[in-house]
Amino acid sequence: MSSKFPEAIPVSDISSVSVTDALLNIFSRMGFPREIQCDQGTSFTSALTTEFFERFEYLSGIVLCIIHRVTPVERFHRTLKRLLRVLCLDAGPNGTNIFRQFFQRYELYRTKVQGIHRQSWCMGKICEPQRR
Repeated sequence: MSSKFPEAIPVSDISSVSVTDALLNIFSRMGFPREIQCDQGTSFTSALTTEFFERFEYLSGIVLCIIHRVTPVERFHRTLKRLLRVLCLDAGPNGTNIFRQFFQRYELYRTKVQGIHRQSWCMGKICEPQRR
């Protein structure tokens, strides 16, 4: 199972241990992908991450992105930053619950792009509307 939308997992730091744990978290739920797109950051080129990729035979499936501005991750970061910027400007200096509003607007953005309304989702799958 795969999705065209990235999943953001908060990590305490960008060490190879945190990155490997986050990858295992995603792979255990979604399955292992055919390829992994990553930059040449130290968290992906460390001995631990290299060993992780070797154990799961990903040496040929790793796609290194040289131009960081055009990777899907960087485009996703731009979208997140724009949404957060708008929310912070709307909230003013006394803004509360910004992150709840942020994730609600992001969910609306996702459903708008996919063309599927939120009420159509049932347990992660698209359900047919009940006919009366």
